[in-house]
Amino acid sequence: MLPSKEQHFTAWAKANSLLIHNLHLSSIHGFGRGLLATNSIHVHDLLLEIPSHLIISKETAISHPIIGRILLNEQNDFVDETFAMVILLLYEKNSSSSRWGPYLKMLPSCYEGPLYWDDNEINLLQDQLLYYKVKRLVIELKSYYNQLLSPFLKKHHKLFGRNIPTFSDYLWASHTIWSRAFQLNTCVMIIPFADMLNMYVEDGTQSSVSEIVLDTTNNVCRFFSQREYSKDEQVFVDYGRKPNSEFLVFYGFLFENNVGNQFLLSFPSLPTPSSRQHTLLKEFNLPLECEITKDCVF
Repeated sequence: MLPSKEQHFTAWAKANSLLIHNLHLSSIHGFGRGLLATNSIHVHDLLLEIPSHLIISKETAISHPIIGRILLNEQNDFVDETFAMVILLLYEKNSSSSRWGPYLKMLPSCYEGPLYWDDNEINLLQDQLLYYKVKRLVIELKSYYNQLLSPFLKKHHKLFGRNIPTFSDYLWASHTIWSRAFQLNTCVMIIPFADMLNMYVEDGTQSSVSEIVLDTTNNVCRFFSQREYSKDEQVFVDYGRKPNSEFLVFYGFLFENNVGNQFLLSFPSLPTPSSRQHTLLKEFNLPLECEITKDCVF
């Protein structure tokens, strides 16, 4: 039987007109939480229908009765999609009467991964691509918080009472977006319940197992199955083709057989291309630098 938190979340979803077809939320070994088929599922079957008022996005933030007006009044370049969603998450997490209360309680209170390691742990990374990604991202996140987010939070401190969000809170909100949001068309959005779908890679191939349709006429988002499922089988979604360095940093896991993996190769002994070599590279439209992935053919 599911713990009460999961039961409360499922009841909240149904009470808010989130339609769940042949799925139930369950704790799954090796995955944490996930969605299992309650009956046989066929190709093109409707799995989920989520009303737009439950979706967390820039549009939701802008239309919010409290923070929407503040975001619109700022009219600054830094109030972009991510900024608006971060502010919405931080505000609602701090609110005792949040519309998303049961959903937010389902989210991890903190995340794991290289971004939370100290310098000694980061220096142990042997993957140079991952090492530089982590070092650069930590610097960028701290700079963003100190220069943009912190001044905004202090200016509008009444939104949060005594609990003005810290850098750790900002990192939590950012990681929630990275690890749970879907990109539909040009919009990034967190879709409650649908974000409980896990990704699975089998034999080096990512399983693309659901189709997502944003119905702006009826203000709902629908998920359809793209493959057959048996009863009690876990239903998956495709997170997209990404290298393991990205999966580890932003999702907290990696895959042993990942066709989208990337490696940083260093050739310090190679000479600097001569002017003749530069001319030939340009003539044949070849780059001076290239990215080599696992499935490259030479």
